[in-house]
Amino acid sequence: LPEGLQVLEVEHVSQTLRAPEGQRVTYLVSDLIPWGIHSILQSWTKHLQEPLVKKTKRREITARLGDILLDVRPVSDTSLEIDLYEGKQLCFRPIMILERFLGESKECLSGCRICKIGLARFVELEENGNACRAHHQR
Repeated sequence: LPEGLQVLEVEHVSQTLRAPEGQRVTYLVSDLIPWGIHSILQSWTKHLQEPLVKKTKRREITARLGDILLDVRPVSDTSLEIDLYEGKQLCFRPIMILERFLGESKECLSGCRICKIGLARFVELEENGNACRAHHQR
């Protein structure tokens, strides 16, 4: 352990924790080129019906972008936040979604930073009426 930290108590846990059924994950994407942010904000709703395909070691996972992407909002001229839905079998990296929006212009992502800044269980959000799935969901 780093200097100054010590273990005071250890306890065996007999039961494993269940992963949530679904969650909203918020990412901050910073150090983008302003025209890249403008392009994403102008076009993201046009891509919602498109399929996303992710190859894993065992199979391919396909999902509609509108089922993954919950919201996109600007933070500044060079940063934005995106909310993604993640479930047990449904987890796509934010860079993959950003690359979809930018198409051939994805070189503006080379210097960007993506940081997970929020996580909320989706069931609790829906119970509170605070799920905030984007207005484009039908």
